[in-house]
Amino acid sequence: MVENIESFGGEIGVQPLFLASFYKLDKLSNDDEDLMSSTVQETYIAKAKERSLAIMFILNASQDSYGQLTNNLENRFLLGHDDFPKAMTEAYDMLFNYKTTKNVNNPNQRISNNFQRQCLAFFQHSNDDNNNLVTG
Repeated sequence: MVENIESFGGEIGVQPLFLASFYKLDKLSNDDEDLMSSTVQETYIAKAKERSLAIMFILNASQDSYGQLTNNLENRFLLGHDDFPKAMTEAYDMLFNYKTTKNVNNPNQRISNNFQRQCLAFFQHSNDDNNNLVTG
């Protein structure tokens, strides 16, 4: 995905508002003279790119396994708590160590389990010599 974006001239994480959020964390503004240095700019761009990749990694994880995690992260972000990972290693650790709970309230899972039980309940061997399956 990143290669595709970059092959068309795009860059991950260098959007002005996203970069401004990093300046704000360090109590800097876009007009600050300290930001004029190219090495300082490159440092902030690298931080923004790493954070963007980490967030994309989390949001593109399997929704079957990590949907509850991404929903929680998004909901907490709306409430003012930024728990999204800051780096790829943190994103990987978050996914690797995330404890999923078996969702017994999932209606699709219940239907599947009930269907399997019903199918199994209706197949019986007959007592005749042909050993045919009959429903019952």
